[in-house]
Amino acid sequence: WVSKRGVDPKSFMEAYKSFGVQSMVQRADQTARAYKIQGVPTMAVDGRFVTSASMTGSHEATLKQVDQLLTRVRGEPRRG
Repeated sequence: WVSKRGVDPKSFMEAYKSFGVQSMVQRADQTARAYKIQGVPTMAVDGRFVTSASMTGSHEATLKQVDQLLTRVRGEPRRG
């Protein structure tokens, strides 16, 4: 797959198996578990709100909900 896109397979595997990439993969997995993500696309806003098409009924409705959540978060006083 990668060689068809002009990438050296050996270099790709070295990068993929690198500590930095594996750390990012592990962090992404932890984040997905924390948000209880069961499908994609799933979107999180401000680390507090999670939504997806399975929750809203459609991708369009999900984007509208994200817009509403962003408006809400931007209108709140900053935390921390």
